[in-house]
Amino acid sequence: MKEAKEKTASVSKNVDGQDVSKIHVMRTLPTSMKVNQCLKYFNRENILMTLIRWMCHLYESENRVLFGVFSGLFILPTITSLIMICIHRSSTHLILSLLHLSTYFLGTLIWFSMRRQRKCLPKLLRSVSKSQSFFFTKFQKVFFYLTCSVPFLCVTQEVLKQTISNKTDFCYVYGFQVTFYVGILVNSLAWILHSFIYPTYPNLVGLLYSSLCLHVCRKLSLITDDIESCSAQEFTISRQRDILGREAEIERLVHFIQKKFSAPSFLIATAQFSACTSIFGAFIVD
Repeated sequence: MKEAKEKTASVSKNVDGQDVSKIHVMRTLPTSMKVNQCLKYFNRENILMTLIRWMCHLYESENRVLFGVFSGLFILPTITSLIMICIHRSSTHLILSLLHLSTYFLGTLIWFSMRRQRKCLPKLLRSVSKSQSFFFTKFQKVFFYLTCSVPFLCVTQEVLKQTISNKTDFCYVYGFQVTFYVGILVNSLAWILHSFIYPTYPNLVGLLYSSLCLHVCRKLSLITDDIESCSAQEFTISRQRDILGREAEIERLVHFIQKKFSAPSFLIATAQFSACTSIFGAFIVD
């Protein structure tokens, strides 16, 4: 009987003598709970964060179906633009067309580069959400909604232009003769996809990048204000330790931002330069 009691006692305790029955086992959180933990401090009305989640930029919200859909949405318009350049190639506008095509190609690379660092973004969002000070200004909200409306504005402009200048009941789409309304429908979908790849999506990524940088600036300003408002008597060791901890948090946040947005920011700048060059060249040629 004593041996049995000793066995049960040894089973219920670990090497350190702690009661195993009272130790809580850490379990892996479900995917939905991980995503909610990343975004729990952000405003529920923040559409940009929702868009980032649906575009598979969070490792916890990985979805193969959405990945395939967005891969097709980014790759197919680029291929169709290349086909159109080959069909309607002109020696005078070939370089300008290739420059314009490079913006879609760079927009696709931006999406893949964001996807490549999808494991880093949840860490970045968790680090930002600790302070609960990440928010959009009124100007950023206006810029966000204007950016999202660009595809629909482009479609409206092109549809009106083609409707006014239409003189026949048919048109050509990728070299095939179709009715005018079918051509308008196909071209509208193509215009929406193209304008989303560039400039809508790169501008949204740039908006997120600039918002995170502004968040870092706010945190630095808060630390500076705390130091300036603190007297020499109040600047104790514990206060200094707190400030050093906040500075270390900012350094970690800057490291995450640099790791996540170093390649996309370079691609965005390159795409903007290509777009400006093609527009400026079109004015000169015409």
